[in-house]
Amino acid sequence: MTGGGLLYPTQERLWRLEQRQPGRQDFLVAGLMRLSGDVDEAALQDAVETVVGRHESLRTGFRSTAEGPRRFVVDPPRGALGLFDVRRAASPYERALDIAEEHCRRPFDLTDPPLLRAALARYGDTERLLALAMHHIVTDGYSSGIALREIGALYRGRVTGRAAGLPSPAAQYGEFVDRQYAWFTGEEARKDLAYWLDDLRGHQPLRLSPSARSVPADGPCGDAYDLTLPQPLSERTRQFALEHGCTPYLVLLAVMYLLVHLYTGERDIALGSAMANRGRTEYEDMVGYLRNIVVLRETVHGDRPFTELLGGIRGHVLSAYDHQALPFDHVVRALGGDRGPDGDEDLYPDVLFCTDNSAAVRWDLPGVGVERIDRRGVISKRAMTVFLQERDPHLTLRFVHRPDVLGTDDVHALGEICQALLRRILTDPETPLNVLSGEAELPTWWRSRPVRQKGAPA
Repeated sequence: MTGGGLLYPTQERLWRLEQRQPGRQDFLVAGLMRLSGDVDEAALQDAVETVVGRHESLRTGFRSTAEGPRRFVVDPPRGALGLFDVRRAASPYERALDIAEEHCRRPFDLTDPPLLRAALARYGDTERLLALAMHHIVTDGYSSGIALREIGALYRGRVTGRAAGLPSPAAQYGEFVDRQYAWFTGEEARKDLAYWLDDLRGHQPLRLSPSARSVPADGPCGDAYDLTLPQPLSERTRQFALEHGCTPYLVLLAVMYLLVHLYTGERDIALGSAMANRGRTEYEDMVGYLRNIVVLRETVHGDRPFTELLGGIRGHVLSAYDHQALPFDHVVRALGGDRGPDGDEDLYPDVLFCTDNSAAVRWDLPGVGVERIDRRGVISKRAMTVFLQERDPHLTLRFVHRPDVLGTDDVHALGEICQALLRRILTDPETPLNVLSGEAELPTWWRSRPVRQKGAPA
């Protein structure tokens, strides 16, 4: 065992929140897959164990010391994949699903690595459920995709007798953390901090509900709604993005600003987004929590055409990309200000808009069919996070939300209005924003609900 390393600032924040509310399920990164066919269980078990051995982050634990929390790394463990045979159960599939869900929901003990576990539950002669769970403190969405791809490559190599062809990791997560702390003391980091402080000066954090806490008192909760755009609308959105020198992400982000403006009545709006923070070649295939949250502030003027709003957002996102290496936690500390009942969480945005590339990670396992399975429960860290999923030929917006802030009817209405706004924008992108707002068919309950007064505390 080796140890003593500092936590990356985003890790330290999760550690602090975990100490405040142990066992939070919103810090679990988990998924289920149905495997159909002739699965070589020994090969899959070996593949999972090899990936855990390749990446130190997956073998990292965390403990308190007199100097603060510290990382430590353990030797590669055995038995990372639990094998279960429930074919004799009264309801084999339901029993397999219970086992898989339990693996995805069970809290991790951060002092007892590895912070990855997997379970393979066999419920038919050729049918199995695979559950894979990690704690967010050792991974992010991009890293989870890397781990999945490597497990698939190692499995294929084992069953075909050919080498997987995976090079040794160019760097380990601890090296990334050490390098970043050295970078934090330099001139480039100071310039990044100055950029964010200037950009966010005077901004009040957006709250969809004036009375809701940043973190529910009884712990995280959540629900989800998937809005899949029809194929013609998805294709038109992609074409529009191409014609305006941007991506579907930027087009739909601009629509989201307008949607939040309609819902809150605010003009000065800051939404959060996630950036991979992998600016060096050796970080491209690293597994760990590298991702940083950036806060994108934009003013929604009533007489601005949509194309002007889109252009401003495009420039803002490109600038944020250039300054993404500085953790938002550093910005929060520099901003200071009053702390509410949830501490630093009160300075994080209520709404995030992010890309979700998990659908792009496809397992090609010889002789095995692979199907992703939706989990029974959803947990939302923020009031609402909207994930853009590009699944050809459709674009899908997944609204993950806290029911104590936005109910099911609220989110369905947001989805319907979002789609209507997008259609109108694609028909005439020069339409002023106040015209788009006036044309939006808002439900009666929307127009009559209380909203925060301009300039009131968030």
